[in-house]
Amino acid sequence: MLATDLDGTLLLPDATVSARTLSALERARVEALTITLVTGRPPRWLAPILHQTGWHGLAVAANGAVLIDLSTKTVEQTFPIPDDSLREVISVIRALLPGTAFAVEHVRAGSAVPIVDPLSPAAVREQLAGDEPPAFGYEAGFRPHLLTLPPELQTRSVDELIAPGDVIKLLARGPQDHPDHPDLVAQQIADELAGVVTVTHSTSGSVLLEMSKAGVSKASGLEWLATRHGIDQIDVVAVGDMPNDLPMLAWAGQGFGVTNAHQLVLDSVGPARVVPSNVDDGVAHLIDRLLAEGT
Repeated sequence: MLATDLDGTLLLPDATVSARTLSALERARVEALTITLVTGRPPRWLAPILHQTGWHGLAVAANGAVLIDLSTKTVEQTFPIPDDSLREVISVIRALLPGTAFAVEHVRAGSAVPIVDPLSPAAVREQLAGDEPPAFGYEAGFRPHLLTLPPELQTRSVDELIAPGDVIKLLARGPQDHPDHPDLVAQQIADELAGVVTVTHSTSGSVLLEMSKAGVSKASGLEWLATRHGIDQIDVVAVGDMPNDLPMLAWAGQGFGVTNAHQLVLDSVGPARVVPSNVDDGVAHLIDRLLAEGT
């Protein structure tokens, strides 16, 4: 079984899947090589990938906090962060990193995986009019870099955002002028919050921490996938590019990194297990290699 990360690994920089990679995925299906998705993305960001690839089967989202059956487009299981842990995390990070702004992801077990972006203005208005919390909410200072989000979502404090429960990911964006390297900040906060939440990050240019329930990571999600498929740990191959991939790369029988990966990933996998970059279809190269080896 090959487990692949999405952004920076399987996907091109514009978040599309190349023709070569699509062809390799199809060959893998024909030759019965199981390929699974293990991503930091929440379920609401999976729709474009499903439309491009026609992917079905099992997947892991939100760094292991959400387990999905793509065949039925249903969330099978979630691992929300306990309320007391959320409040402790917020207090600790505010003390260690003044000026931090927070955002939250809500996902409920049994819910449908969106087939359209639930953060479109019309979808947000519908959610706010109903009983369910919006899929995503953030404080006004969070400054989302990649998305233009409806203004209705940014008027709430983090205390209001966590109140409905079912928080599967807490995000913390540090001030832009923070002097320390993001890796150092992430490690300091991870050490401080050990046993309270799992702290990771998937950026290199700014402090953006991603927090899940303690013990939840891409490794725990990958273990679930392998168990469901009846595949032994030694027969699992994983590929990724960012620090949030490190647990699953260590858990897998073989862990690979793409050449554009974070240095921590490259150091972890070693030079013999580095494949071409996402731009150069590294996952397609790895699929070809595994098929040739009869893995």
